[in-house]
Amino acid sequence: KGDDKDIFYAYGISADLIKDCSGAGLIRVESLDNIEKIENWDKLKADELASKLSVRYIATGSLWKMDDMFQLSIELYDTQESKVVWSDRWEEDWDNLSLIKRNLSDGLLKALDTKPKIGQKIETSNSEAYEYYLKGKYKMRFRQNLEDSEIAKGLLQQSFDLDNSLVDAKKIIGWIYLNQGDFDKTMETFTSILNQSEKNNDKYGTGIGCIGIGAVHLVRGDYEKALIFGQRSLIIQEELGNLEEVASCLGGISVVYDWSGNYDKALKYCNKATKIMEEIGDIMRVAGGYNHSGVLHYNKGAYDKALIHLERSLSIQNEHSIVAIKYETTIYLQLTYKKLGNNYDIQEVHQAIKQQKLLKEFDKNFRCQYHLSHLLEDTSYLETAYNQIQELIDNLEPDVAAKFLSYPIP
Repeated sequence: KGDDKDIFYAYGISADLIKDCSGAGLIRVESLDNIEKIENWDKLKADELASKLSVRYIATGSLWKMDDMFQLSIELYDTQESKVVWSDRWEEDWDNLSLIKRNLSDGLLKALDTKPKIGQKIETSNSEAYEYYLKGKYKMRFRQNLEDSEIAKGLLQQSFDLDNSLVDAKKIIGWIYLNQGDFDKTMETFTSILNQSEKNNDKYGTGIGCIGIGAVHLVRGDYEKALIFGQRSLIIQEELGNLEEVASCLGGISVVYDWSGNYDKALKYCNKATKIMEEIGDIMRVAGGYNHSGVLHYNKGAYDKALIHLERSLSIQNEHSIVAIKYETTIYLQLTYKKLGNNYDIQEVHQAIKQQKLLKEFDKNFRCQYHLSHLLEDTSYLETAYNQIQELIDNLEPDVAAKFLSYPIP
């Protein structure tokens, strides 16, 4: 509530609250991204929203900053029992900004009768540092251009400079460097996180450092080192008991084996990740897991198995109105039909591409055109993708264009 310029408080604290609760390991908490993908989610009744997100509980609340005070409220609703199981309302001074999220997560986890396997530490007691962190995270999430990314990076760096225990701030900086193609800076950032976290015996930070370093080795093509850090991160997440992150690590290791051409091991880790997602009820990622395993079977030439997994993925996506990966599943399904000598529906492919353009995820649009060239054995689609890339780089600064063109898709 209140002034629009203060919205970053509510967004950032909500995102951190989700991280804390999902980190407890025994419950699945839907991401803000997936919530925001549901049309008019904030106008739906709790039961309707819970159904769309495949969750049992819905937590709603408000934050209102007035001068140096926050007014806060929260309510946890159990859709299975059709009742409010916990609510609270209080005021907090700005000096206690960093405690708001901790109080919220402690209350929620207590109401859900669960707690982290390893006690969570307070990231910072420095309200100024935490405010810079919240501003930087919000700016990065809703960035419009490269300048916004640089502003976000500056805010996050100020946060970390004021309190170097805020490893989440430095983690975002690391991912910004990775997205910009500056792998040296990415490696430097995550190595710093790893060294500091090991010194402080901070398993959470150590896991972050390993994931980031592994990602750099992956994009550089050093699959052996990527696996070493991926496996190390997996062990840490298993110790922390964070099942969502365990599944993410398994999925990441699967990608490393996929990129290196070891499809059997890629399938092994992909299936483990999907099983965990099924256990905790993360429907969207279950659909993604079946999609990935279908693609892996396709790459192996096991088209009968690819068909089973891809059809399973598409069925889940249709049932739960999931659109993020539908283009890829649809195209690989049609490619599989073709390989098996079955009839395929080109209109389904065109519809998937149309939806992908609406999502404005340009790299996936390039992939669509690439796959169409294989499906129809018509190089004009590949030429279209090439022309789209040329048009895009004409609007980029020369150094940014050079980095972009070094990526695998172009």
